[in-house]
Amino acid sequence: MVLLLVFMSAGSLAMGNLLQEFIATDSNVLEDREWIWIHYGTAYRSLYTLYEITFAGNWPTKARPVLDKVSHAFVVFFVLYITLIVFAVIRVVTAVFLKDTLEAAQNDAELQMVNQMRKKAEYIKRLERAFTSIDAGGNGMITEERLIDPSPAIMRLASQPQNRCAMISLTYSHRRMAADPPPLPPAFI
Repeated sequence: MVLLLVFMSAGSLAMGNLLQEFIATDSNVLEDREWIWIHYGTAYRSLYTLYEITFAGNWPTKARPVLDKVSHAFVVFFVLYITLIVFAVIRVVTAVFLKDTLEAAQNDAELQMVNQMRKKAEYIKRLERAFTSIDAGGNGMITEERLIDPSPAIMRLASQPQNRCAMISLTYSHRRMAADPPPLPPAFI
């Protein structure tokens, strides 16, 4: 952006100085001199006009009167300025902003993935606690008969909505991975 400001300042000073002779010459039409003065008469006015040319895209309305009323030699300035600054530098600045935006989006995606992994770890801990409460023998094994038998531990586990969702989710995941999945235990239906 600083480079763009430098180019705009240099261009506005050049245009303002080059057009001073036209503004000061009494033989030129007064309305033309006033238009040039309003748009390029001082450093501030010239800078603002180049700002409009650069960012508003209305360069034909600001350049054509200078070419028609003053001199077609200014075509060199406007062609170079519009080609190099308006199209090239603005595209580079836009690319930098786009790159920063895409990096921020990538960081956001990574953050979402970390949060998803954290939720998955919490989910696994809850399932381990639930299955530990069902494991009557303490050997880390739960038989199908134990899940079908509506014991108080299983009924208490099945009565909690988050555990119901967990079992349904496990059944869905299992069905996606296995060709012939076992049915959901009756206590969880």
